[in-house]
Amino acid sequence: MEKVPTYHATLTLISRLVVGLLLLLSSFTKAGDWEAFNHLLFQYGLPAIVWAAPVIVLVEAAAGICLLLNIYPRQASLFSAGMIAVFSLVFLYGYLFRDVTDCGCFGNTALLKLPPWATFVRNGVLLLLLFVVWRFSGNATPAVRKKYLAALGILLPASFFIGYTFSHRQRPVKVHPLYQRAVKETVLPQLLSVSPDSTYLIVIFSYRCDGCWNYFDNMKRYNDPAIADRLVALSVGKDSTGMFHDYFRPDFEIREVDEKTVTQLTQVAPTMLYIAGDTIRHVIQGTILTRYLFEKNYLEIF
Repeated sequence: MEKVPTYHATLTLISRLVVGLLLLLSSFTKAGDWEAFNHLLFQYGLPAIVWAAPVIVLVEAAAGICLLLNIYPRQASLFSAGMIAVFSLVFLYGYLFRDVTDCGCFGNTALLKLPPWATFVRNGVLLLLLFVVWRFSGNATPAVRKKYLAALGILLPASFFIGYTFSHRQRPVKVHPLYQRAVKETVLPQLLSVSPDSTYLIVIFSYRCDGCWNYFDNMKRYNDPAIADRLVALSVGKDSTGMFHDYFRPDFEIREVDEKTVTQLTQVAPTMLYIAGDTIRHVIQGTILTRYLFEKNYLEIF
């Protein structure tokens, strides 16, 4: 077999490590916040594959491990390139047709989020690095027993972590950061005026969120009669076609706000905020409750 020049070997090693680490990081950050990952799938209009989410994350982790440990690198690089290409096409569809601006590659990790153009550039660079791995790696680098054991040593705990977090995704493990927080300490005063002697019910949603459409009829009941002094919906993006307003004919205020501002309040749509005494008293994510359940469970009326 022809000997690979030293600089090719060095470049291949760097490429393997960079892509492998990013794939592994991507899988673990998504696994750490299933709510955000599931919400992203709904934004793409793909609720049917929510139950396949653990498989997606686990396969991503396995590909990263193979690259890191140099286990069949040519095959791993081809598989990883195909996976990244598919993810890029799905993100392109979401960006063009469903107003998705966050690929969700690294969950809710703010430091790793990129604007759409930078996401495509990054994926292009990753594909180039994977081509280097495929081009200059051996056809089938033997995976010795130590490498297999190392791979299992990473993959088995990863499988447990992914399965555990997925099975517990509906069980809140910590108090929402907005709970019992003063309104003045949030970005809400930039979005609407809030008086300390009034009550407010705020619903944050996205026009491109199928789940939001599914729950939105519940919101209309909150004004009949009014459950709070003011009912406001904060929407991400614009109803450019007017379809949303034509269908629901809302009898309450809807304010369109930018996504960057909204993400300082929540990462999940829809989200309900109940404000009394200039303090956020309740935070409910992922649903718009019926009026009866909200009054019973949060206002203790019944």
